[in-house]
Amino acid sequence: MAEEAERSAELAHRAQLLMARSQDALARVQDGMAGAHEGVAALEETLANREGADSARRADLLTSAVEHREQAAADRREADADRRDAAEDRHAVNSRSEDN
Repeated sequence: MAEEAERSAELAHRAQLLMARSQDALARVQDGMAGAHEGVAALEETLANREGADSARRADLLTSAVEHREQAAADRREADADRRDAAEDRHAVNSRSEDN
């Protein structure tokens, strides 16, 4: 019975570490997505400010740029939340390891 409990604790430990790694990876992906949205927004702003852009096209580009910047901010918030969750999981694993 003690062996089963020990094995179960070890599996829980590994699962929590894997979850932390997955959340870190997801945070990196979301940071990349945020960067891509920021890049698109910058390009759209550049295109909107070029000579010869008519007012309707300019307005569309600037509206889209704002939407991309908002999405970038949302992606960064999600990445931050995933990093916090990962840190909490690692802390829980470390606390459990110290208790044993």
